[in-house]
Amino acid sequence: MNLRIALAIGNLIPALVLGLGCYALPLRWWGMDVPVTVVVVAVLASSAVALWNERLASRALRLAALSLLMLGLALVAAFGLSVAFLAGIHGAFGTFGRLLMVLVLFLLAPYTVVYPAFQLWLLGRAASAKPVSPAPAAGPSAAQASVETSASGAPS
Repeated sequence: MNLRIALAIGNLIPALVLGLGCYALPLRWWGMDVPVTVVVVAVLASSAVALWNERLASRALRLAALSLLMLGLALVAAFGLSVAFLAGIHGAFGTFGRLLMVLVLFLLAPYTVVYPAFQLWLLGRAASAKPVSPAPAAGPSAAQASVETSASGAPS
């Protein structure tokens, strides 16, 4: 299977996990709903572009991985701060809340931090393995122009 197809289909898993995780909660808060929705839409759109346009696949997959990684790092920081807050304010009474936050953190991190980092690593290796061919010149090269000039006697 082609790497771009595997990563584009693989992006459906974090999009599904984030979408269901966000909208399965009974409480709505725009501070979480908007970024998660934007990232889910960006990941799905990038995956669609990667599936249908091979030329733009690398950029689209990189965009999806970067958006997932940014959201993941922000969520890990928010959950880490929440755990620290619960431990400092509530002491022994906040144990269940701390355990719940740590559980959510460990369930969320593989999809939003580890997977996009691995995806960026794979895309970087694939990009460095491809030989880059120089772009063709728009007009005649200097060597061709000098040959034409010497053959005809006058510049063309």
